[in-house]
Amino acid sequence: MVNYVRNNFLLQELTILDLESFNSSLWEKAENDRLRPHYQKGTLIAELYTEDKEHFLQLPAKEFECVQYEQVKADKYGYIRVDNKLYSTSPRFAKKMVLARISYE
Repeated sequence: MVNYVRNNFLLQELTILDLESFNSSLWEKAENDRLRPHYQKGTLIAELYTEDKEHFLQLPAKEFECVQYEQVKADKYGYIRVDNKLYSTSPRFAKKMVLARISYE
């Protein structure tokens, strides 16, 4: 899919003067691309998508929080070390245990 989008929408030499208008024109091209027949099946891509959509799995109602909690001890200045990186906390946490919330960000 990524290769298709790259080759059909982005590979031509493009001069972009206004990013907002480029994004909207690119979105319009992608929407119109759904109205073409599939190269093997012969039916419209939009129709194939609606058929696939009926078989999608339901996402859980509860949001998944992608974090890890770790107990670390702050040094005498209130700094903690997580994954060999130094982070600052409030000086009031100096020489105390701190609960660090580690996320993908």
